[in-house]
Amino acid sequence: MVNEPPNGSHPPAPVGQRFRIGPIPLDPSIWIYTTVSLMALLVVYDGWSELEGVGGIVLVVVGPTLALAVAHVFADFVGHVIHGSRPTDALLLRDLAFNFWQYLMVAGAALATLFISSVILLQPPSESIRFMLVGATVSLTAWGGIAGWRGGYRGVWLVAAALFGLLVGFLVFGFQILLKPH
Repeated sequence: MVNEPPNGSHPPAPVGQRFRIGPIPLDPSIWIYTTVSLMALLVVYDGWSELEGVGGIVLVVVGPTLALAVAHVFADFVGHVIHGSRPTDALLLRDLAFNFWQYLMVAGAALATLFISSVILLQPPSESIRFMLVGATVSLTAWGGIAGWRGGYRGVWLVAAALFGLLVGFLVFGFQILLKPH
């Protein structure tokens, strides 16, 4: 159809139609995409030894997440304007702004994990990064399980849906083994 966004672009779901965890509406695709992107960044980044403690890790997490948020929100806006799939009004701008904050909430979850591992558990930065990767993998597993449950899967199929999220996390861990076998 003429009004459909191009492949790879997805219009933001109106806030009222999003998945909710308690009172908070969420777009799972934003959380999953950003989680996997952050995991890949944590795996491939090579300058950890040059960073000054936890503050450096915070910058490595927040900077790319902010860039990802700006790029996606701008791309969604441009896609809407070009394809006319939804009028540019206050509701669209609200939905785009909410999507922007969801990207930053993912960074907040990663930083909370960093805080727990480095400040509360007193882990060195390398262990804190591993802790963040494990937390992200648990998150992907949970999203797989939530999707399975919401999709009506039960029993072995629900477990399979959750395990698919776990597999995605393990694939990123696999990249770490391939890229940094030490």
